[in-house]
Amino acid sequence: MADIPGLIEGASEGRGLGTQFLAHVERCKVLLHLVDGTSSTIVKDYRTIITELEAYAEELGDKPRVLALNKCDALDARTVGTRRRALEKASGGQVYVISGVAGTGLTDVLRALYAEVTAEADERGATAPWQP
Repeated sequence: MADIPGLIEGASEGRGLGTQFLAHVERCKVLLHLVDGTSSTIVKDYRTIITELEAYAEELGDKPRVLALNKCDALDARTVGTRRRALEKASGGQVYVISGVAGTGLTDVLRALYAEVTAEADERGATAPWQP
C-alpha cells in the first residue's frame, strides 16, 4: 500500500523524487490517494496524480485505489459536499471524507483498504498479510 498525495507534475519524467517514488508505488498492491480538501484545484490535483501514474507505467492506473478527500476538518459541510461530488464525478468512484487531525472517517478508509488488500490476496489464492 502507498499513500500517494505528493506526486508533482513531471514526476514520471524524474522531476522531484519522481521515478524513485513511482518505482515504490509500482510494487504496491493498493494505493491510497489523498486529495487535499483545502486545495482550490482538487480535480486538477487528482488528475495530475493519475496522469503521472499512467505516464510512468500504464498498469499503475489500473491498480486498486482508495480515494480520500483529506483535511475536511478545515472546511464547512457545504464545501466538503461540493468537493466530494466533484471528485466522485472526476474519478467515477467513491470518495471518502477524512481528517487526519480530527481522526474522522479513518475507520472507513482503513476498512476499504483492508477490503482491497484481501480481495487482491483472494484473487491470487493467498491469504492477506494480516488477519483482523
